[in-house]
Amino acid sequence: MEHPAGGKRPRPRVVAAITHRDIAPDVVYLSECRANGSDGIAEGLRRAGYEHQRVGPDPMGGHAGLFRAARIKTEAIGHPDFASSPDSHRLMHDRVLGWDLVSAYIPGRHSQNTRKHDYWTYLIETLCPELLGGRAVILGDLNTGLHYRDEPGATLYCADLMLRLYNARRSGCDPAQNPAGSTEANCAHSAPG
Repeated sequence: MEHPAGGKRPRPRVVAAITHRDIAPDVVYLSECRANGSDGIAEGLRRAGYEHQRVGPDPMGGHAGLFRAARIKTEAIGHPDFASSPDSHRLMHDRVLGWDLVSAYIPGRHSQNTRKHDYWTYLIETLCPELLGGRAVILGDLNTGLHYRDEPGATLYCADLMLRLYNARRSGCDPAQNPAGSTEANCAHSAPG
């Protein structure tokens, strides 16, 4: 569940939706939030039993932060090789009950910078190979889509990188070895071992 930028949804409703008895997940990730506890969501979730919390605040004080709340113990996994990225606060990796959960908040495309492309490249070429062979979920606000599936044309920036990740997910192979535009069969053929 995403917390809308600017707090447009009343905070008690966000907490109520997360903790509703028909939903009530063990682990929750919120993106596009201040993630500094000032919005009351952290405290509301803490009172509801989500005591294991982690924040990735936006260093500029905006709404580009990530927040994780869990009812069960989690292990935070660091990525020192990504720490110097201007978007390091937009990646959160936790290990929960043998699963690797990666919350990604990929930047939108801004003219004259490569941040979105750099983030996708890190996910595909560094992080995904580390996750191979285990149980992993990459979730979040990926800020792109696939040509002709998520849009009528072919204008989405980094769609080729998302396709590599999508094909790897479907076939269980390493997206770093899956060239852009590969079919699922090609990806499966290049899978290790």
